[in-house]
This record gives sequence, C-alpha cells and structure tokens, in this order.
Amino acid sequence: MPSSPVVHLLESNDPLDERETALIHQFLDEHRQQLNEMKALPFPRPELDELDRSFQAHLALLSLVRHIPGELLSHIFTYVSHERRVGPCRIESPPWRLGHICRSWRNAALSTPFLWRHIRIHEPQTPILETIYPLSMIETQLARSGIATLEVRINVRSRESVDHHKTLLDPLLQHSHRWSGLRVTFRGSAQLVPALASMYNRMANRIPRLYKFALSQENINSGEQHSYLSKAPALRKLTLTDSNFSVPSPSIPSAPWHQITYYRAAYTAQQHFDVLLAAPKLVECDLGFVGVSDLPEYDAGRHAILPHLRRLTLSDSGESNILEHVTAGTALKSLTVRSPHDAVPTFLQRSSSGQSLISLFLDDNYSVTTAEEIVNVLKQAPALKTLGITCGAPDMGEVWTAMTIADLDDDSTGNLCPRLKSLVCICKGLQKDIDASFWSMVQSRCHKSQNLGSLRVVAIKTPREFVESVENGMVLLPDGLRTYLLEGKAGEAALKELAN
Repeated sequence: MPSSPVVHLLESNDPLDERETALIHQFLDEHRQQLNEMKALPFPRPELDELDRSFQAHLALLSLVRHIPGELLSHIFTYVSHERRVGPCRIESPPWRLGHICRSWRNAALSTPFLWRHIRIHEPQTPILETIYPLSMIETQLARSGIATLEVRINVRSRESVDHHKTLLDPLLQHSHRWSGLRVTFRGSAQLVPALASMYNRMANRIPRLYKFALSQENINSGEQHSYLSKAPALRKLTLTDSNFSVPSPSIPSAPWHQITYYRAAYTAQQHFDVLLAAPKLVECDLGFVGVSDLPEYDAGRHAILPHLRRLTLSDSGESNILEHVTAGTALKSLTVRSPHDAVPTFLQRSSSGQSLISLFLDDNYSVTTAEEIVNVLKQAPALKTLGITCGAPDMGEVWTAMTIADLDDDSTGNLCPRLKSLVCICKGLQKDIDASFWSMVQSRCHKSQNLGSLRVVAIKTPREFVESVENGMVLLPDGLRTYLLEGKAGEAALKELAN
C-alpha cells in the first residue's frame, strides 16, 4: 500500500496550499492506472479495497469545500440560527459549535464579530445556573463581537436566579450603547421588580442604537419604569406583550411614539387609540385587547391617521369598532380582523385601501358573523390575492355562492375577488362537512381565466367525518390546483401564521 505524501491533511479539514495540491494530483495520477488494472482482474486482489479507500480519501482532499475563502465562510455563518435552547442545554450551538469543526472554520468564526452579537440569558431548568450560563461566556461574546451591535434576550422566571442574572447583566449594561435589540421576558413575583427597575434605570441615556424593544412582563403594571425609552433616538419597533397577547401590557410607557413603525401590545381599546393618535408613522400594528370596549362614539375630531400602515391585526372579537376611529391609506396590504366585521367595509372605503389590500383574514370564533357582513367586506377588496376565512357563519353557503365566478371576464364587477390566488378555509368544532357550494366556487376559480392556485383547508378539532368529506372533495378538483388539508398541530400552526 503506497504511503500518503499528505498524511496530516487526511485527519483535518485544513485548506490546501499549492504544493500540497500538486502532491495530491501526483499521487492520484500514479495510482489511478494501478487501481483500474486491479479492478479489471477476473479475481479480486486483497489489497484492492485498501487502495481504493486511499484513492477516494485523497480525491476528497480536492473538494471545493476546503477552498472556500474565509470571508465567504464568514458570510455563510451569518445565516446560521443563533437560538440557544436550554433543555436539553443546547448552548453548544452556533457560534460556539462552528469553531469545533476545523481550524479554518474556527478562524472564520473568530474573525466574524457579527456571529457573536446574539446574547441570550435564559432561565435554565436546573439550579446550577453558573454552570449553564457562566459569566465567562458572556464576557467572551462581548469581546468577540467587537464593535458590532448586540441583540440581547433576558428571561427571568424565578426569584432564585436574580443574583445570577445581575452578575451577567453588569457586563452587558456596560455595552448598552451597542444594543440594537432587547427582549425581556419576566415571569416572577413582584419581589423581583427592584432588580429589573435597577437595570432599566441604568439604561437611561445609554441606548443610542436601540432599534427594537420587546417586553413580556407579568405582575407589573407600571410604565413609569420604562421612561428610559423616551431617550432612545433609534427606537422603531416596540412590543409590549407576548406572542399570544396573553400578557397584559404595562401602562403606556413614555416612548418616542412619533418615530415608532412597529407596535404590538395588549391594552384596552381606548389605550390603543391613544397610542395610534401619537404614532402616525406606524407601518405594522398588532392590537390585542383586555377588558371591554371603552371607546366613545365616533368623533371626527379625534381620529387616528396612519398613512404608512401596511399591516394591521386585531386579535380579539368585539373590538373591531376601533376601526371606526382609524384611517389608513393606500399603503395597507394586509388586514386581520376578528368578528364582527361590520366596521371593515367603511374602514376600507374611508382609507381608500380596497385596491391596495392583497391579504385578508376574517376570523369568527363565535359564529356571530353573517354572510352578508362577509360579502360586504369582500366587495371592498377587489385586489385580494390571499384570503383566509373562518367557516363560522350559519349561512356560509351564501358566501361561497357570492364568490362563485360567473362566465364573465375577470374585470367584471359581478365577480368578487377576481385576482384571488390563495384561499384558506378554517373549519372548527363539530362541523361535519363543507357546503357543496364551496366546491362549486373553487371549481369556478380554476378555469384558465382565473388565478386560484392554492387551496388550504384547516381543520381544528373537527370530527373524522369532516376530514373525509374534505379529502373526497379535493380529489375532484383540477390537477393544477395545489390543495392542502391541515389538521392537528399543522392546522394550529397554519392558523397562528394567518393570525400574525
């Protein structure tokens, strides 16, 4: 068996220099003919397998992977997920794990400050906090991140972790001038408030680059402790609740509302309205509601004008009347609203958004919406390309009939949503089947003059009888239509995606 001229490379992923590349080509040339002759023999030679393995190993050394420039590796690494899960303690994920592959990967990771900018302080499922999140880890990331901006996530859940968290926060606060993002999740008793308040106080006048701030904080209802946000000149995105709007937001903080472009919170309708009045530059807006509606009757003198708004979500039923007090504009592209829907048509008319709105989700958890209300909304949105709709109305068949395309041109005023490309139908509870008019409507939108290309039926806690009826209906649809039946977790995930 021939000896290798580059044994050290067979045990590493180091890149090759010109001399080593020449040696490998010479080795392959010398043994390619010998290998082919041995393979052509009518009887096997004992050394054939060993020679073949050696040949393939040396051939692999010429792989382009070894020749990726360090700056390209660094760029690729920036697309790697930075999530560090705790449970089961996956803190060896990027960027730490990347440095364990080979010398060139380690050099690329260490020379890419952007990789080290995501710093997470989570609440581990173990009392040995110092082992899970040692101070040295935070200090290492701060050093390796250089002058890059920092994305910081802090998760406090127990009283016992306060001292440890304070130890980690001290060096982080020294770099608060580099923070571009901060997310604080608080699940604990009011006894932890002083520790958090101290952190917030130290942030005052020290967050010049903070662009987005997210807070999910239970048991605390004071916005005063967040007064430091008023002196955040770069702040544009503000989140004041969790992903499900289940955590009420603190009293409205003294933020620079005039510059905020993204807003998500769980307030009363009146509190939301006060924020909208102060935030004319909003581009994205997610409104969760707590308590009962407290908005007065429509007052033309107090009206929120949001000309830049592109996406609006109203998360709760019964609060769509806030739309009576808001005017968007032709920038509006996406709208999600719970029942009732009676305020939507007037909102779209007043906002002149009918020709710009391309995505609409009409949800109805309590089956209180009528078919007439839904049809009136769709009449005001002729440019829709994506429609999500809950089959909650008792007369839903009238909606499907109204949406059925007549044998007319796309531009005919008799056709609802003539540009529709994607339809999502949400069915919940004990519903046994979908009205036959639904399948007729879908068929009418599949001929060559129509654009419908995707149909998703989301089944949430429906009986097996319903699922089978949908499967049977989908079989009869044209082959060119992409169809999906989503149940269980897949259905819930699709519903959450629509709602957000």
